[in-house]
Amino acid sequence: VLRDGKELEFTVERRTLRIQLAVSHIFNDSIGYIRLRSFQIAAKDDFEKLLDELLEQNITGLIIDLRGNGGGYKDIAVQLVDHFIPKGCVYSAINNKGIVDSDTSSGNMIDIPFVILVDGNSASASELFAGAIQDYGSGLLIGSQTFGKGIVQYTRVLGDGSYYQYTAETWLTPNGRSIHGVGLTPDIVVELDDDVAYYIDTHPTTIPSTEYDKQLEAAINALS
Repeated sequence: VLRDGKELEFTVERRTLRIQLAVSHIFNDSIGYIRLRSFQIAAKDDFEKLLDELLEQNITGLIIDLRGNGGGYKDIAVQLVDHFIPKGCVYSAINNKGIVDSDTSSGNMIDIPFVILVDGNSASASELFAGAIQDYGSGLLIGSQTFGKGIVQYTRVLGDGSYYQYTAETWLTPNGRSIHGVGLTPDIVVELDDDVAYYIDTHPTTIPSTEYDKQLEAAINALS
C-alpha cells in the first residue's frame, strides 16, 4: 500500500464477512426500535430475532426505521410485512399481459401499535413494505416522501458469467396504487435538514437521537 509516499506491507485474511442488517434499541423504557438497512436474504433472520427480543421485553409500541433502505428482495419484504398487516393482498405485479404475480399475508400481525420511518432514500422493497402497511392502515408512516421505485427487475446470467438486469413488471400496493416515480406520502410529514438526513442515511447501524432527529421524535410522540 502506498501511503503518504511510503510503501507499506500488510498481511490480510480473505474471508466472508457477515454484515448485521438490523439494529435495535428501546426508547423511554417502553418503545421498541428496529432499524433495517436493506431487504437482503439475511435481513429476515436479523429482523425477526430483534423483534422477538423486543416483544419479550413487553414493549408498548414499535418504530421500524426504513430510512436510507434502498430495498432488496421483494420476497423478503413480503415475509417481514406479514407481521404488520391483516390477512390479504400484499402487492400485485403487472406487465403487458396483466397481473402476473401477487402475494397474500397470513394475518399473523403483532398486537401493539407501530410506526414506520421513511425518507427519500426508502425505495423499492422498502416502499412495498411501507405501502402495504399504509393501505391497510395498520400503522403510521412518518417522515418524508419516499423514492418512488415501483418496478420489478430480474437478472439473467449469461454463459460467460456476465449478466444483465432488465425491468419486466410494475408492482402495485394492495389498493392498486402505482408508486413509481411518485413515492409514498407519509401520514405524518416531517422534513429534516439536509445534513441531518445525510448523516442518518449514511450511518445505517447508528441509533439516532431525538436531539437532532425530528422524525424519530415525531414517531415517539405518535406512539406515546
